[in-house]
Amino acid sequence: MANMFGKMGEVLKLQREAKKIQKELRNTEVESVSGGGKIKVILNGEVQVTKIEIDEEVLKPENKTEIENSLINTINAGVKKAQAEAAEKSKGMLSKLNLPI
Repeated sequence: MANMFGKMGEVLKLQREAKKIQKELRNTEVESVSGGGKIKVILNGEVQVTKIEIDEEVLKPENKTEIENSLINTINAGVKKAQAEAAEKSKGMLSKLNLPI
């Protein structure tokens, strides 16, 4: 019986830690830049785009395809960075579960 309460305590502790990590990730910003710094995408640690900045000199109709491609590449790179950040922050908590990481 005591072992059961010990396990419940561990689960509650892990839940608190997971919420803490989630809050940290929400407040974490990851920046991805392309086009020689002319296109910037900011994501949070929950892998949500929070801001896109495009230099005005790039915003010309003849640059439409280049802008679209740069945005795709920049967002994808930012997603990878945000996922890596989330994985790193979660690694400590997951190691306490004795699961293979």
